[in-house]
Amino acid sequence: MISRRQFVKNISLGTASLVILGCGGGKNKGGSSIGATPPSSSTSGTNNPLVIPPLIDTRNTTTDLWVRKSQTSILANTVTNTYSYNTATEALGLLGPTLLMENTMTSSVNFINELDVATTAHQHGLHVSGSNDGGPQSRILPGQSRTNVLEIDQPAGTHWYHPHPHGKTGEQVINGLAGLIIIQDQNEINTLPNLPRDYGVNDFPVIIQDKTFNADGTVQYDSAKNYGKRGYLGENILVNGKIEPTVSTPTGWVRFRILNGSNARFYERDDSLSLSNNQAFYVIASDGGLLEAPVQTTSLPIGPGERYEIMVELTASQSVNLRAGKRSILKITADLSGIDNSTANLPHVLASIPSTLNQGQAISREFVLGGDMTINGKKMKMAVINEAVTLGTTEVWYIHGKGARHTFHVHGCSFLVIDRDGANIPAWEKGWKDTVIVSGKRPVRVLVKFNQVADRNSPYMYHCHMLEHEDMGMMGQFTVM
Repeated sequence: MISRRQFVKNISLGTASLVILGCGGGKNKGGSSIGATPPSSSTSGTNNPLVIPPLIDTRNTTTDLWVRKSQTSILANTVTNTYSYNTATEALGLLGPTLLMENTMTSSVNFINELDVATTAHQHGLHVSGSNDGGPQSRILPGQSRTNVLEIDQPAGTHWYHPHPHGKTGEQVINGLAGLIIIQDQNEINTLPNLPRDYGVNDFPVIIQDKTFNADGTVQYDSAKNYGKRGYLGENILVNGKIEPTVSTPTGWVRFRILNGSNARFYERDDSLSLSNNQAFYVIASDGGLLEAPVQTTSLPIGPGERYEIMVELTASQSVNLRAGKRSILKITADLSGIDNSTANLPHVLASIPSTLNQGQAISREFVLGGDMTINGKKMKMAVINEAVTLGTTEVWYIHGKGARHTFHVHGCSFLVIDRDGANIPAWEKGWKDTVIVSGKRPVRVLVKFNQVADRNSPYMYHCHMLEHEDMGMMGQFTVM
């Protein structure tokens, strides 16, 4: 990976041509609240710049990514063994490059497995066929490769890719296998030309994860351990693989594409995201793309697997911290001189979102997430198809949590949240989503559209996106035919 200060090229996501980069310790205490003081062993501080993953243009071409064991420096004077997605020219120590895709174009991504264990490559949030979705059925054995052909047919948005091997997803993600996907759309660019789109300059990826480290710097994780209802909760909060890094920005409107890539940690309630000066910011997009209009707030909850895009207006030389609860996780300083950011602006209107009120004769299904790590009383079995959906239909799904918080994710499609326990939802949840927070006492209704095919050999998944819950069986399979 390269740091922000090493990233000297102004790469615009709104242009037709794009520069291609690299193409071709302690115990887990299990607490739910994030403390105010990071561990003393962290490398936080002004000499710890935010890592900006390289951006690869995958549009109408085939891109190779090598899945390898790697090493990186996270703690002071310590090397941590990791997994990473690597390009032909970049040996990345953690995470993977950001993949640029575009509506109406095809991106073919060839994943080459050089690990000594099987993996898969799931594109979380993409509307692609089951055969290219990268779920548990699409195993890539050691020494083998698999190409996912991604015919993009959805609006601009922020998504991500990560492994999905049944029973081992949590272990592979915690060790570093994750990366962002940015879909752009020429219609959106033409309609909203002043949204910040200069990657690494006024448009920043923010991948939030938590990890606990052993004394030797290795990530503390045991895939055979039952982490219980709360799942794995790491002691350190990382952004793009660093503890409390610093990002330099220009003055004016700046965009942050935020992914909660943590295995199981919720940044909500007292641990929600906020700015240290209580400054208002604006949510402009959720999982599936832009909202109808910006939503002003000073606090934003985000569950595992969810994405939100926010915009912040910064004055010259302003310094402010992005916080998770009381913990500062990213230092933001508007000290980039010589960059004209005056055209970046916050639009009053963003996108058109259909109403959920006219549901007609939509089929309804119910999903109960049990405290015994089941859905509807059943644990995931690779040979069992749990639901069969008709292609081109829209359904209402009722999702109930029992005994714990969850995030519920549906593969291959997007949905609109109708309500939570019959009550209205926050404005930032009123856009297209594929992952939603479900609490034990507040069932959620969603309106789901099914426009892609998934057969019995390559079914889609629905599951809790707390990865330890998923690995213990809180997952089901469905076809769309």
